[in-house]
Amino acid sequence: MSRFSKTVLVGLIAVFVVSAGLLYLRMLSLSVMPLQADELDDAVRLLWSGKIDQGMRALRSMAEKGNVKAQLFLGHAYANESPIVRPVDYSEAMKWFKRASSQGSGEGSAAVAELYEQGLGVTKSSEEAKAWWELAAKQGYDQQELDVRCLTRTPDAGSLTCEPFRDGSGCPADAEMESLRAAGVTGRLKPTGGGGGRFRFGPKARALIVLDHRITSEERLKQPRHTNIIYVQHETGWVLLPMNAPLLDRPIVLAPQPDAPQFTMAGVQDVDGSISAGGCAAWK
Repeated sequence: MSRFSKTVLVGLIAVFVVSAGLLYLRMLSLSVMPLQADELDDAVRLLWSGKIDQGMRALRSMAEKGNVKAQLFLGHAYANESPIVRPVDYSEAMKWFKRASSQGSGEGSAAVAELYEQGLGVTKSSEEAKAWWELAAKQGYDQQELDVRCLTRTPDAGSLTCEPFRDGSGCPADAEMESLRAAGVTGRLKPTGGGGGRFRFGPKARALIVLDHRITSEERLKQPRHTNIIYVQHETGWVLLPMNAPLLDRPIVLAPQPDAPQFTMAGVQDVDGSISAGGCAAWK
């Protein structure tokens, strides 16, 4: 949950969806950034108090004057069905996201990429989405959907095999197994679980982590950038496959659990600096 301060605003839009007689509340949060003035605070308070027309007029006025945060707020409001905007207007959302992008907002560029990736209000285009994701990355916003999977390795000289989960899943793909064999990795692999970042959007990436012993102190491995990689643990450190894979500065954090030393947790740092943790490895 983001924090409020004198110089920071987190815009929260309550999105209500009625389904099967149940009310579902989704909080759409905007990323944290310094404010130009308290006007944005005031506009959000108007929305929360039910004065939607007044709040939206205030937001539009700020957005037209170049307030990036107001532009992003409007873009998210028009892109998601809510009590504030009915119905969704993807064209209007695109307009405000592009305005924000033109002023250097990576979040705005990423939102445009999402609309193209999902074909919302525009013709679906992976090429356009990729171009906007690249722009977002250049602007300092490089979110992605990162899937982290962990495997333990036990000695077995001369061969490399994998024991899958009961449903047959969890093992590396054939190409990944070949990469491991080509790097001289041997032994018996056993998948133990994993997880991904809290936000599930953006370019796809995957990281396999092969461990041959427990993690006893926190270790940080760089995330892959929009690609698939394998980290193989050795006594002297880690081997990255492929060695020239593009990486982000954001880490995958491997940490021991003091209350459960048989477990290793894998945390994925998101673009906003927060870390989402998931199960990674269990040792008997």
